[in-house]
Amino acid sequence: MALPALVLAAAVLCGTGTGCDDDNGSGTDYNPSVEVSGTWDVLLDGDPLGAMTIEVTDNGKLTGSLTTTEGAEAELDGVMDDRTAEFTVVFTAEAYLATITFNENAITASGVLVDNKGYSRVMSCTRRFDVEE
Repeated sequence: MALPALVLAAAVLCGTGTGCDDDNGSGTDYNPSVEVSGTWDVLLDGDPLGAMTIEVTDNGKLTGSLTTTEGAEAELDGVMDDRTAEFTVVFTAEAYLATITFNENAITASGVLVDNKGYSRVMSCTRRFDVEE
């Protein structure tokens, strides 16, 4: 990922330092208000992108993976506060920044996926209940 994109990702994820000043990056200042850990179907601009599996701790640390419909895999890393999650989506050759907000029942989510040039695409997620966690 290019240096400007890394700076952008760090600025968005860390904001004014909230959650980034502890020494293990665990997001201790965050407080998720809905349980979203699990598997999600992801659409990008209305087209199927793939399946995303996320895990969010009680203190808001978000990790997981995304597998596209073509089989490409990405690692997810970020934070969640209230119903909004901000995380990086890192593939082997490129990285993106995602910001999504989950509905109050944690069944759907929507937001944007931004590339390192600042181009954004609409990201929509629907929880999968047919997957054993």
